[in-house]
Amino acid sequence: MSGIDMALWDIKGKALGLPVWKLLGGGFDSKIRCYASSLFGATPEQTGELARRYRDQGFTAVKFGWDPMGQDEKTDIALVREARKGLGDGPDLLIDAGLVWDSKTALQRARAFSEHNIYWLEEPLRPDDYDGYRKLAAATDVRIAAGEEESGRLSFIELMDRGRIDVVQVDLTRCGGFTEAMKIAALAWDRGLPIANHGFTTYINVTAALHWLNSIPNALICEFVAEEETNLRESVTRQKLRAKDGYLEIPQEPGLGIDVDWDAVARFRV
Repeated sequence: MSGIDMALWDIKGKALGLPVWKLLGGGFDSKIRCYASSLFGATPEQTGELARRYRDQGFTAVKFGWDPMGQDEKTDIALVREARKGLGDGPDLLIDAGLVWDSKTALQRARAFSEHNIYWLEEPLRPDDYDGYRKLAAATDVRIAAGEEESGRLSFIELMDRGRIDVVQVDLTRCGGFTEAMKIAALAWDRGLPIANHGFTTYINVTAALHWLNSIPNALICEFVAEEETNLRESVTRQKLRAKDGYLEIPQEPGLGIDVDWDAVARFRV
């Protein structure tokens, strides 16, 4: 359903000669700040090297996540310490724990990570551990981000009202596309919560997220895949997105403003 929803908006935009963000009633910015989204390096030292590379590419915010985080306390703290060392004091450091802890452990890590000035701690708990999220959010000054696993506004309400998270993350391909995402963003706005997208996939997803973020008043930042060994996204669309000085420009072309390379898609079909 989400793919159909996005496709219909794209077709309508092209038919009217308008970018999707205009159809959604937006137009808040000409560009949106993005963060480089990456897996952790295999070691803390490799994570630090990646952080320096993303910083030198102009990103002002970088997120690291998943394995090897969650193996033990020493490794967890070292990963964050080296990431901060690689970034320096200026850029924001975002940490995605990858659903690895219970609420007590997550609180211990949040307190330890705060020494390295992390901007948010993402998905430290299971998606439906709303009581754990509430306890965690109440006990730490670190922002708690979650929501990419959710598929509709009712579960987002649980996460916001019962879980008391600080940053609401929405994946257009999972939640029902633009139509449902606009409703979720409005619910977050009513609660004074900022919105970030989730989109660790192709430029189609990222471009759709840019249109949506540009149409809501509580947009915070856009996720932008920075993984250097993920090459599929470079092949499936004719346009290639590039961040400049930590920002992505909002597409001005009709529809999503991006075109599928169907020849490339045919090559990858199995």
